[in-house]
Amino acid sequence: MAVDQAVVKIANERAVLTAVALNPGTFSAEIARTSGLGTQTVGKILDHLGARGLVRAGEVLRGRRGQPATPVFIDPDGAFVIGCELNLRHCIVQLIDLAGRVRGQRRWDFEAPEPQPIFAEIAGAVRELAGSLPAALAPRLSTIGVATPADFVTELERLGSPRAVAGRWLGIDIAARIGEITCLAPTRYGVGAAACWAELSQLPRPRPGKLAYFLVGRTIASGLVSAGRLVEGGDADVPDLGKMLVPDERGELTHLASVAGLAALQQRIRPADGRRLEGNAANWDWSALEPWVGEWLELASRGVAQVVADMVALVDSDLVVIDAAVPPPILRRYIASVERHLDTLPLSPQHRPMVQPGHCGDLAAANGAGKLLLFRTYFAGDWEYFAL
Repeated sequence: MAVDQAVVKIANERAVLTAVALNPGTFSAEIARTSGLGTQTVGKILDHLGARGLVRAGEVLRGRRGQPATPVFIDPDGAFVIGCELNLRHCIVQLIDLAGRVRGQRRWDFEAPEPQPIFAEIAGAVRELAGSLPAALAPRLSTIGVATPADFVTELERLGSPRAVAGRWLGIDIAARIGEITCLAPTRYGVGAAACWAELSQLPRPRPGKLAYFLVGRTIASGLVSAGRLVEGGDADVPDLGKMLVPDERGELTHLASVAGLAALQQRIRPADGRRLEGNAANWDWSALEPWVGEWLELASRGVAQVVADMVALVDSDLVVIDAAVPPPILRRYIASVERHLDTLPLSPQHRPMVQPGHCGDLAAANGAGKLLLFRTYFAGDWEYFAL
């Protein structure tokens, strides 16, 4: 019975904190009405949350009927997390507060992903971001959400990293190692799921119950919302729409990621003139890359359109979001080409999804890893809270 009471207490606290997050400036009586909890219970919970620094009271409102009312707000300083994405060619680390705001960020790119210097860089970035907090708030940072590809070694080899470099990642539990070097409790998320959550946090309420999400980086990360829930597959990073089969230029079947990611564009350009495209793709000289960009966009968007059509047959999603680590004009071209190819497929109007650009670019996975960790630690429900 004691365990059951503890579970109920936590559930009630999360319900109250979620009500405050959803309705900033709400009152205890309103929380009691919408949650079904007793007024005295809500009052005690708010006192407890206030003592923990998770909520703060606003100025008392007078001149209303009944007793003066005190509005309640989430205290952004109540808790902090680190959101970290370690991907094949870059790493992003963010400090995020309880209100979902990014308090600080570090990002760097690399071509030779050696474990030791990368982990040292992550540890230094976390120390710097944690050190930016006042001493009194430092204990409120204790966790880190880590987004990373599940098949890290395989993906490194596929992108052309030397076998010796890729081999040095064998046997490394990336999230656990990051937890060790930062002294923060780690939780791992798939890159696609984390990025999809970050995108959901940017969409207005009511948020879609069905959504397919693509993040175009060196490869393709994806996320899926079905029946009002974020679909996750643990360490397997399911669903992985980048592994769905599409035709390549010769009509032979290959993975979507092999034709639709930025690595496919790089492979086109290097044999042509020997130039190497490194670092943040948003900073590439895209105007100098034609006509290779047009050729790549044509094949990539055709593959994405086919995967979208196949996906609609399974989950009947009415919204597809495509985001990318590229300048906005290139992303608009990518989406317009996907739309054009969708128009050629035998989709009935009621099953033709809307395609729109994402909001977060290549910051999505790090941001989503932090926000998802915050949400599952402090709040209730699925994503209605995320007006962050």
